[in-house]
Amino acid sequence: MRFHCLAIVAPDWLLAHSQPEWADRYSVRLEDSRLPSSEADRQSWVQSVGQDGSSLLSALFEPEAPSWLREVPAVETLRRVWVQNYQWTEGQLSWRSSENIPPAALYSSSPYESLCPLQ
Repeated sequence: MRFHCLAIVAPDWLLAHSQPEWADRYSVRLEDSRLPSSEADRQSWVQSVGQDGSSLLSALFEPEAPSWLREVPAVETLRRVWVQNYQWTEGQLSWRSSENIPPAALYSSSPYESLCPLQ
């Protein structure tokens, strides 16, 4: 998910719950050509993205977060894409293996499937 939706509807909340490097990391739509080239760098990138998503989702679902933020369609897309690709196991975040993802009919192949209508 690009952060545009939250930046539009709740800019102060997003600023308070994001990291400065997220602006650079997520301001441009990701294409395969922009992925790190080495496997080790890709794994590091995947871990960073997973941790960022986990942090944002945790903040969005905290009791003190405005409940209406959870109704933003892009938030549900982020949650769905994050859950189908990442998992917490014994306190460790990891990328799901291909044997442990939803079947193709239920799998969202792109976080851009539910783009923010406010853009």
